[in-house]
Amino acid sequence: MTLQSALLHTQEETGCNAFFAVQDLTSGEVLAVHREDTPVPSASLIKLPLLLCALEAVQKGELSFDRQIPICEQQHTGDSRTIARGVSCAPLSFLIETMIVDSDNTAANVLIDFLGMERVNALCKTCGMPGTCLRRHMLDFEAAARGEENNTTARDILRFFSLLQEDAVLTPALCETARRILLAQRDKAYLMYAMPKQRAAHKPGELPGIRHDAGILYGRKRTVGFSVLTQADNENSGTAFLRQAGVLLRSFL
Repeated sequence: MTLQSALLHTQEETGCNAFFAVQDLTSGEVLAVHREDTPVPSASLIKLPLLLCALEAVQKGELSFDRQIPICEQQHTGDSRTIARGVSCAPLSFLIETMIVDSDNTAANVLIDFLGMERVNALCKTCGMPGTCLRRHMLDFEAAARGEENNTTARDILRFFSLLQEDAVLTPALCETARRILLAQRDKAYLMYAMPKQRAAHKPGELPGIRHDAGILYGRKRTVGFSVLTQADNENSGTAFLRQAGVLLRSFL
């Protein structure tokens, strides 16, 4: 059974809607694709182009990693474990790391305001990620209810990781910085559940009814880029799909 057919069978078994793109980044072989161009609420995957945009600003000399970025009360989401209320600023290096490693939503909101949505969206288009769009702050459910949703596609997120692996989107040093941050990801609840010790530069994402995981798996035989997005009325089915996808992908490494 191919990876493609195995993933489609898992989708039927779990009852979720899956959107995925998986590629051998060593050979370029496409291993599996399904509804890879369908827009889906991005959840925390939108933090990936935010990371890219911040690093691009460093590359252009507009920012430095020790630059203190202002933080205001309105940017707090109430769920931050790393940015206490009353803190008035934090260095860029800290904000990008906690945004990815801890999926800190307050850090993401600070960077959204500092960098600007237009700049992030323009960079997505430049990088060949046309289905990815930042329209609202993190956890702004009122904006989401108005239809202002952050969206992405499985193809776009796979492209992000492919460019990162190829050192094609930033200088090699800054691409290495991004991979280092993503390698420190703490959340192993989804696709990485079956292989928590596997070396992987990845980012999960979740919202009610949404479960995603995407990144780069560094195996002994090959390096695999994966972008696996799910949407379901029962979010447990999305979790089940991602965990089984991890089991299936493990055999390709």
